[in-house]
Amino acid sequence: MHKKKLTLIPLISMFFLLTQCAPTNPHKRSTKIYIQQNNIQKAILSAKKWAEEEPNKPDAWMWLGLAYSKNKQWIDAANAFLKGFEIDPTLKKDPKKIEKIFSIAGQKWADVSVIVGVLNNATIVCINKKEPSKGKKYFETAKEIAPDDPNVYKIGYNLFVSLKDYEKAEKTIEKAYSINSKDIKIAESYLKILLTNEKYEKALKISKELIKNFPDKFIGYDFAHQLLILKGDTNAALKIIEDGIKNIKSEKEKAELLYKKGVILHTKGQNDEALKALIEAKNKGLDKAELYLILGSVYTAKNDYNEAIKSFEEYTNKKPEDPVGWRALSEAYFENKKYKEALVAIDKALSLKPDETDYLIMKAKILDKLGKRREARKLYKKIKKLMKK
Repeated sequence: MHKKKLTLIPLISMFFLLTQCAPTNPHKRSTKIYIQQNNIQKAILSAKKWAEEEPNKPDAWMWLGLAYSKNKQWIDAANAFLKGFEIDPTLKKDPKKIEKIFSIAGQKWADVSVIVGVLNNATIVCINKKEPSKGKKYFETAKEIAPDDPNVYKIGYNLFVSLKDYEKAEKTIEKAYSINSKDIKIAESYLKILLTNEKYEKALKISKELIKNFPDKFIGYDFAHQLLILKGDTNAALKIIEDGIKNIKSEKEKAELLYKKGVILHTKGQNDEALKALIEAKNKGLDKAELYLILGSVYTAKNDYNEAIKSFEEYTNKKPEDPVGWRALSEAYFENKKYKEALVAIDKALSLKPDETDYLIMKAKILDKLGKRREARKLYKKIKKLMKK
């Protein structure tokens, strides 16, 4: 009995030595060493040789993907990871298995988040290269690996917008919003696609949630007031704007809301209050062209044509290509009995939009005031012909 034990021990030891000393691919070891040394180019070359020699080993492809990712070669890295998942599909659902692959002497060199980041970046590369259809496989894989990561769906939303598949874009960003409704960028994207898809009631609900979650942010008030105006509820839109003016801290954003308040009040015929809001917006630094167009309209409604002329001139300086501004300026000059200036302005409008009957009528009226009745009659005949078309 004792002799049998003595003969078994060398056999067991030999078996242990043989299994421990079984030959391994030298590129496997060198790839990991180069990664540890941050020698990325050599790591890529070594990992490629490893994958070439052992093409059915998922580990080789996963390490090749990691090496490529260190060099920000997102498409190559993503394709290597996809190859690893193709060989061993269980990796997609087993984060610990992935961590084990990327462990060296107990130290973790990558995990699921690294792979998801690579797939997201590969999707973005495809979008930026205007080849979004090529990015679908990366998005779908990222979604499978990280189904609860809102960033995956944010990028997926951009992918489907690039593909002009707005229904899928909506469903994708809706999923992101269901995971994290406190991400203002997700909420903004969700609102934009709902507006694109003309789902106004749903968009109004989300915009109100946005105001609730971010009471000091401009975006919720802006969307909500637009949607309420679409519904024809200008009183509710005005209330939303006034709430925003009270709650928002940014003076720049407050100025924008004051401008929007002025526009609503002007449409309601409350021009004194509209003027007050618009002047306050201007005093807070708002200087966009549209402010001066509305200011001019308010001054015109108040029969203050001198100020109207100043505002419309500022608008036409900022947007000389817009015939609307020249038409408005012409009318302000006309009402102020400055007919020569009115003619110059309306001719500018007509140079931009030659067959606009409203502009032609305005010109005919000016010509009549200037005593050029023959030209005016000739113009009226042209207007009649245009109106019959």
